[in-house]
Amino acid sequence: MGSLITATRGHPRIPDITGIDHPKVLSYIDILANTVLVGGKVAVIRAGGIGFDVSEYLVHSGP
Repeated sequence: MGSLITATRGHPRIPDITGIDHPKVLSYIDILANTVLVGGKVAVIRAGGIGFDVSEYLVHSGP
């Protein structure tokens, strides 16, 4: 089960993408607060500094 993570600079911004309200679409805040389960396959959109950091976090946390 995969997830889509949006990482949008220093403040959360909701992009105008069809399906953005799907339960598998997560923000970086959801990930770092450990309030959600992230799937084994992930797509990161807008991978600036925060997106990069969240990607590194995901690569190094878990199996």
